[in-house]
Amino acid sequence: MSSPQRDALSVVVPDQDIRDVKAKLNAIEQVFPFLIELSAEEIMQLPRISVANRLFVQDIIQVLETHPVPLPAGISKEEIKKDLDLYDQLDSVSMDYEVMLKKMRNTATLAGSEAYKSSLFVYKIIQTYAEASISGYGAVYERLKQRFSNQGPKSAEKEEEQPTKF
Repeated sequence: MSSPQRDALSVVVPDQDIRDVKAKLNAIEQVFPFLIELSAEEIMQLPRISVANRLFVQDIIQVLETHPVPLPAGISKEEIKKDLDLYDQLDSVSMDYEVMLKKMRNTATLAGSEAYKSSLFVYKIIQTYAEASISGYGAVYERLKQRFSNQGPKSAEKEEEQPTKF
C-alpha cells in the first residue's frame, strides 16, 4: 500500500475478539513464565549473540563434546546448549510476533490517521458554517476550536521552556 486512500480501512473488531486476543497473549505468557524484563542499561551491558558468534557458540559445544575441558561451577556444555536452544526457539517465535506486531501497529496508525483526517475535514465544514453564521454551529466551533488549538506544533517560546527529552 504505497499511498493509503481515504477510508482504506473500514473494520469493526468485536469486543469479544479483543478479549480473546488478550487472553491468548496472556496464555502465551503463561507458557513462558521464565520471560524477564531488562532495563536499557542492563541490555547494553550484555554481550550480544550474532550470526558469527552463534557459530562460535556451536563450535564451543562441539569442542566440549570431544575434549574434556575443566569448567567452573555453573558453566557446562549442557547449560550452554540449553541457552542456545532457548535463544533459537525464542528468536524464531519473536520474529513471527514482530511481523504481526508491525502489521498491527501499521494498521492502528492508518486507522488513527483516517479518523483524524476525517475529523479535520468535518472541523473545516463546521468552521465554514460558523463563519457563515449558520445557527447552532458557532458554539460547536468554539468548543472544537479550543480542543483543536491545543494540538499541532508548539511555538518557539514554549519549546524553550520544555526540558529536552531523550
